[in-house]
Amino acid sequence: MTELVYKKQVEAVEGALPSRLRDVIAAIAAAALTSLALGSNALLNCTNNLPISPVSDFLLNLAQTWQNWMTAIGLTKFSAACTSALTALQSWH
Repeated sequence: MTELVYKKQVEAVEGALPSRLRDVIAAIAAAALTSLALGSNALLNCTNNLPISPVSDFLLNLAQTWQNWMTAIGLTKFSAACTSALTALQSWH
């Protein structure tokens, strides 16, 4: 009978240092803010698909206000341009 020998666990990236919690929180916050700024249309669609209730009406109102603000400063056009560029890039292969 052969004895099982387990290899020592290694990091996903050899030599990688663990991240500090502060850095992880900052990265998550940056990602959330970017998603809010560039994903206002997706946020509006998501809240529009919620079951009808007073809470969903409130959330839909907030999402529509946010969408209006993002449209006013031009981020919805920038987001649409980025989406079009990425779609075109994907079709190149």
